[in-house]
Amino acid sequence: MRKLILLLGLCLCLLLPSMALAAGQPDAKEVAQRLQAAQEYWKLAEVRQQIMDTVKRISTQLPAEQQKKFLEQFKAFFDDKRMGSIQKRWVAMCADVFTAKELQAMVKFYGSPEGISIRDKMPMLMQGNSKIIGGELSEFIKQEQARLAAESAKEAAAKAKADKDAKAAAPKSDKAPASKATDQKK
Repeated sequence: MRKLILLLGLCLCLLLPSMALAAGQPDAKEVAQRLQAAQEYWKLAEVRQQIMDTVKRISTQLPAEQQKKFLEQFKAFFDDKRMGSIQKRWVAMCADVFTAKELQAMVKFYGSPEGISIRDKMPMLMQGNSKIIGGELSEFIKQEQARLAAESAKEAAAKAKADKDAKAAAPKSDKAPASKATDQKK
């Protein structure tokens, strides 16, 4: 009887983590709703166009004679097959991150005139945000580099002084130590 209870206890300990994991997983209906809403959001978010717009902005940093070839290469690389794969992964990612209700709310909002306007202005917001935050981060990095360089110089100077002091404190001998051969001859 005791062995049976121990065996049941062991089984319960082994099953509890998987039961807890399963409790946090959405049911099939929720998953289907999430995937459907994520698919709708993919269309509204115009991800493919956003990728293209980003690449066009990047291409403007290239010499003019290279821009056309760069965009052709981009279009060849991001063909329908690759975009289908990206879409599938993107939709699954959204369905993992958001609930069906959240995705449906996003679809409703980004399908509205205000949502469309906000989506269209989002790249400008992100660009401005990057300038502000990027500038501040650059300033912080410069400040930290200067601080770390000063700290390293201070540590190096302290080590050099300690080495010099240790050398000065070491007992000095006028005579060089005799070799074993010299000692044996005596």
